[in-house]
Amino acid sequence: MRPEMTDAGARAAEAYDQRFDDPALKCSPGNILFGWTHDQHVNQITQRGDEIVLQYGYMDFVRTIHINGTHPRTLAPSLEGHSIGKWDGDVLEVDTIGFTPGVLIPIVGVMHSEDLHVVERFTLDAAANTLTRTFRAEAPRFLRTPYVGVDVMRLSSEPYSRYNCVELS
Repeated sequence: MRPEMTDAGARAAEAYDQRFDDPALKCSPGNILFGWTHDQHVNQITQRGDEIVLQYGYMDFVRTIHINGTHPRTLAPSLEGHSIGKWDGDVLEVDTIGFTPGVLIPIVGVMHSEDLHVVERFTLDAAANTLTRTFRAEAPRFLRTPYVGVDVMRLSSEPYSRYNCVELS
């Protein structure tokens, strides 16, 4: 469901024109939420020590989750933000902050501010070969209500492959 925007969020949305501002034109997934499931590309997940690396099949986006870490006091804002994760039983809980302002829902132009805070929970169902992600995104400057959702991905028999985007801007 689309979140309710603040007045500042509505003004930012009015300035967004998907025909020219869609992040895909610049080979960007837009944000960590949209790119994960967009067009159902095969994603790759790798764990190396205290890091989990998510390689999105869409736009070759790479994101690192630091397990049992803390957010630094100062962050250089980025598209992917800074993610820390912890295990709650078999569920990976991920907390991400430190974003550059941008578009939260590219198709309809819902924007987010630099105060975006995303919490995700990843749950693997080994019997069904599915990975479920729930998420809650809050950006109080632009959103009156959180953006919440759930998506389910199936284990693919296709290998991860690079997207190799061609910039159209």
